[in-house]
Amino acid sequence: MSKLTSDRMKRVLAEAAEAFDWVIIDTPPVGILTDAKLLAAMVDSALLVVRAGRTSSALIQRAVDAIGRNKIIGVVLNRVDPRRMMGGDYSYYHSYYYGSPKHRT
Repeated sequence: MSKLTSDRMKRVLAEAAEAFDWVIIDTPPVGILTDAKLLAAMVDSALLVVRAGRTSSALIQRAVDAIGRNKIIGVVLNRVDPRRMMGGDYSYYHSYYYGSPKHRT
């Protein structure tokens, strides 16, 4: 039996849930180890983290299937390159966002 699914781990999670409003468990990527899948079965919900430009839609779908769509409460897209989001005109984006009067002190 995996230590992640042991009675001791279940007790630790139950005690944490009683003591705190939110208990966040960071796991390795779903496709690399089974840790995320095992822990997903023991939690109320999961937040999927996806690396922009690197994680294929097939990998995302496998993660959703492994965790269960009903458990996923949202997705975080990390390592986004603003230049790609703005069609390569990063200088305009940078000066508009940071240089606008609203952000001046």
